[in-house]
Amino acid sequence: MDIDRLTVSERDQYMKEGKCFRCGKTGHVKRRKPTGFLVRRLVTTSRPSKRLSIRSIRIRSVPGSDTKSMHVKTRIINGEKSVEIKALIDSGAQGNFMDEEFAKKHRIPIVRLKKEIRVSNVDESSNKSGPIRFETRLPTKIDGKTISTRYLISDI
Repeated sequence: MDIDRLTVSERDQYMKEGKCFRCGKTGHVKRRKPTGFLVRRLVTTSRPSKRLSIRSIRIRSVPGSDTKSMHVKTRIINGEKSVEIKALIDSGAQGNFMDEEFAKKHRIPIVRLKKEIRVSNVDESSNKSGPIRFETRLPTKIDGKTISTRYLISDI
């Protein structure tokens, strides 16, 4: 089974029950917090003509991640400095996220959002880290194309 073949309601049910998206069984997730930042699947065939306003974000995750999660070696360039990290690709995320401690550690400039973004969990409860208050924009290079990418700063 592949997560991309599940409907939204099926995916929600899998997450609530702690099931593996590959085999549908429980009991084989690793408990470890990811470091760095999350990157959503990017579609480069078209660009929206208007900027969308995000009012809230829903976290769709289970505690931990299975051994088949996808990490990609990534280089963050901030002025003269650069650091190589492993980015976790989360194709179900509703945006690009960067860990707040990671941003502070690497002195990545962040900007306060005009309006906070409410974050809720799968069960609609408020996320313990609270609303998202900051963002940063970084050049992101994919397949030889560099685009300015917005990362929301959160405790991930």
